Amino acid sequence: MKAVTKLAALVTLVLLVVCGTAAAGDHDTAQDVKAPEAVLKAFRTAYPDLVIVSVDKDDDDGQVVYELETRKGDRDVDYVYRADGTLIQVEEEIPVAELPDVVRKAVEKAYPDSELDEAEKITRGPVIEFEVVAEVGETEYEVLLSADGKIISSTEMSEDDDG
Repeated sequence: MKAVTKLAALVTLVLLVVCGTAAAGDHDTAQDVKAPEAVLKAFRTAYPDLVIVSVDKDDDDGQVVYELETRKGDRDVDYVYRADGTLIQVEEEIPVAELPDVVRKAVEKAYPDSELDEAEKITRGPVIEFEVVAEVGETEYEVLLSADGKIISSTEMSEDDDG
């Protein structure tokens, strides 16, 4: 019986420590260790109230970048940094209804009878672009557009793509 009581006490202690750390607003997660300290410092300085959900290490034209995935209210927002802590871009999930009319109309013209499933606002310094997933029948296309509605690229998505 004493062993069960000790085990219950240990489990309770572990839970209190884990919950206490999370409640303290600690931005570090186990996945943060993949990002260099310069990236984490730049992020924490610019966005002290945001919590990092995960960190991905990617290759961008031969350069290593770190994508810090966060949640801002009810939206996913990703911040992409170079290893030295320079912010490259911000990718914000937005409702399709918030797309500028010129962007929405350009996709609808290029893909008649399409249903717009997802949208993302991409900011690179002063440049704003939009990425839209357009579904035509059983086929989905990922369309990248400039803020003035010009299609930059369009890619047919495979079933393995997660958007």
